[in-house]
Amino acid sequence: KQMYYEAKVMELIILFFQEEAFCSEHLHRSMDSIDIKKLQKARAIILHCLDNPFSIKQLAKKVGLNEFQLKKGFKQLYGTTIFGLIRSERMEKAAWLMKVEGYNVSETASIIGYSNFSNFTVAFRKHFGCNPSDYLKQMHINKH
Repeated sequence: KQMYYEAKVMELIILFFQEEAFCSEHLHRSMDSIDIKKLQKARAIILHCLDNPFSIKQLAKKVGLNEFQLKKGFKQLYGTTIFGLIRSERMEKAAWLMKVEGYNVSETASIIGYSNFSNFTVAFRKHFGCNPSDYLKQMHINKH
């Protein structure tokens, strides 16, 4: 009976990995290499212009895709939305500013473009799982 269950578990594992391989292969077949290059260019532009990001419309025009293709393809290729990437990168920059440059929370929020302190705190908590002030405290504890 135990061998039967082990065999069924192995069968499920194999099916899972076959499904993953199929989905991955299907994703890249459904996007041609030109679109992938355009999406990679869009990502590079986003990362280069984090302080003053383009609108979706502007970015789509810049890389030669329509807005739908840009949003859908970006999500497929990178597993996140354009806004998700921008928010994530800004939060990583915020953490770096506090950790390395020594800025306090309100200075950091202002530097990365948040005029509303509570919006910054919510975004930071969503990304790191703790408030920026708790993150700073943890940094000070780890230094000593």
